[in-house]
Amino acid sequence: MQNNFKSKCSLAVVFILIIIGLFYLLNSKTPFFSAAPTKVFTPENYPAGTTVSLYKNTPPGFPREIISENKELNYSGTVQAPDGGTQITVSYISDKNIPELVKMYKISLPKNGWTISESAVEDKVATISAFKTIERLIITTATAEDKGTMVTFQYEK
Repeated sequence: MQNNFKSKCSLAVVFILIIIGLFYLLNSKTPFFSAAPTKVFTPENYPAGTTVSLYKNTPPGFPREIISENKELNYSGTVQAPDGGTQITVSYISDKNIPELVKMYKISLPKNGWTISESAVEDKVATISAFKTIERLIITTATAEDKGTMVTFQYEK
């Protein structure tokens, strides 16, 4: 009798937790499973039909394997032109310095099929340009005052 009561109580607790979890997921302002963008105002100087969208995580179509660090994104957005062209921009703050980041991406990009076409390194900024078939990528690193190094990816396909 005691075991039957315990198993009914356990089942009731599990059921209540499932209901609470479903309620949270369905009523959350930023749905857990949604990759839906936040639409933003498109500036007038963009061609008619251009769509600008912001994302919490990396946007759909962004080659996630090119980001070599697991950091919270500082910015993530797309600009979709009426002709179908898309530019995706993603950035984050790194703890590494500019020479370390340049070295890291010069090693990791070719391992993922990218060809580095040029790179430039200065004291407070560096850029790496790369391509892969019809895809183009520009990585910019810049010193962010008292925060670390800002790493920005501009990806076009």
